Amino acid sequence: MNTPIKCSLTFLLSALGISVSAQNDGSWLATYENCTEYTYGFINIQDPTRGIDPEYCAANTFSEGLAAVKMGGKWGFINASNQVVIDFQYDHAYHFNAGNAIVQQGNFYGVINQEGTLVVPIHYYELRPYELEGKWYYISRDTTFFQGIIDTSGKEIVPHQYTYIIPFEGNLSKGRFYNNISFSATYREIDPAKGSFMEQFEDNPFEFTPENGRHDIYDTRFNKLASKISTSYSDGFDHSELTDIDNYLENHKEIGIGQEITESGPTPEKFPVSEAELDTFMVKIGYEKFTGHDGKTGVKKAGKIILTAEFDILKWWIMTLSSPSKAAVSYLEKHYAGRYRDNEERIYAVFGIAAGDREKGTLYTMKGNEVIALENKMPEQASSAGFTYRTIERDTIRQRTKYHFGFVNWEGQQVLPPIYTRIQPVSDDQLLVEREIEKAEDVEVHSAVYSASGTIIIPEGVFSGIEPLAKIPNLYLAERHGSYPTIAEQKTKTAENKQFVLLEVKGTTYSIKDQFTATMVYTGGLDPLTGMLGYKVKKENNSG
Repeated sequence: MNTPIKCSLTFLLSALGISVSAQNDGSWLATYENCTEYTYGFINIQDPTRGIDPEYCAANTFSEGLAAVKMGGKWGFINASNQVVIDFQYDHAYHFNAGNAIVQQGNFYGVINQEGTLVVPIHYYELRPYELEGKWYYISRDTTFFQGIIDTSGKEIVPHQYTYIIPFEGNLSKGRFYNNISFSATYREIDPAKGSFMEQFEDNPFEFTPENGRHDIYDTRFNKLASKISTSYSDGFDHSELTDIDNYLENHKEIGIGQEITESGPTPEKFPVSEAELDTFMVKIGYEKFTGHDGKTGVKKAGKIILTAEFDILKWWIMTLSSPSKAAVSYLEKHYAGRYRDNEERIYAVFGIAAGDREKGTLYTMKGNEVIALENKMPEQASSAGFTYRTIERDTIRQRTKYHFGFVNWEGQQVLPPIYTRIQPVSDDQLLVEREIEKAEDVEVHSAVYSASGTIIIPEGVFSGIEPLAKIPNLYLAERHGSYPTIAEQKTKTAENKQFVLLEVKGTTYSIKDQFTATMVYTGGLDPLTGMLGYKVKKENNSG
């Protein structure tokens, strides 16, 4: 495939939110691959003495013990001891996933195993890893330029006959939108008199956008379920149709291969969202609203008054949190009618009562205890320790709205006042905060870490850009400066080398575990197995 085709395809699919090349989640690539400006290395967060110096022209993350790196114009693989395991021979290489890695030579992609043996030949224009029901596949474009799906040995699972294959996957989760429907495939007739699909795509890539053509939807066993001709996004399969089909499959697990879906099944009970749904749900678990003699509203549980009928406005309040601690679950079940809302027992819902009049209101527990006054405050994000809330302030001079965040625990005690521009619950007992400090001509953003009880752990104004390392508890990355930078100063030094530190938290104290120089650190690519964290550094002869 020549360069214009590849560029056109990349441009089109980027606009559609679809990847074209052999990308893996979490990989990172060098912007400058000729080593004239930046080089790449790794620090080891487990043992600072086992890092890898920035000697490579490009690199991907460590995965399954190996990392793809570039030297001398070619890509190969090293281990965590910086030993070359697979020779430098590829034009591109990506990180290992389920024992395999995608590699590129010229315009074509293939797959190797950890011994460097090809398991999928290098003759695909595109390979994208695709996990389905715990098994790995590749969405691929073969020499016809049509898409299909192959398994990890190169066996064709879905014929290469589609212009696009688009998985039904959530943007913020690895989970699918539907339990039993895996992807949609678009088929377009190609006029051979106008040339091959590749040639026609090069001439007019926007003619082949995914909304046009026959849409086939597949289940998780690669059975084609239904088809529809579409000329725009509005007349393809919509969410309600797909939900009906998904629900039907949920209740008809015996559906045969290739059987078309012609009817919809009953919709499973939904978790309450609207006030009417919440009213019905709350009655089922023992709570109900009641009206007093003067028309005001209160709440009863099993006939016992929780809140007296003294409120003009009374609504149920609901907030969710992910994977709460056992201690939090015990408390929330008792005071907030807490319960898990999914079968995997990850998403936990808590309920409360928002009551008051048009001037002011209060959030109450399901036992009737006051939690927080709601005037100018809005609950935002829940955690095992409590929840953040937002305040709104109108700056009439600058004609803008300012938001500040505070934090209260589940008992209603204020842990942090609403003075922060950001509060992120990092764990059950740590809160990462940011606060703007106005200076004479600019603003400084001060980062800090507090305990869930409000004790300072990492103080403000010492480090900037404090960031937790995903899946590694009690470890943070931060920048350290001779003098604390303003926002403007930070922006001017984006491409320059900076001093980074690894901060380790123990209880309510911290220590510096490691420090190093880098332009950028790729925290999203941290490999928990090897402890390797990639970074790039600007070469000294170009830093001035």
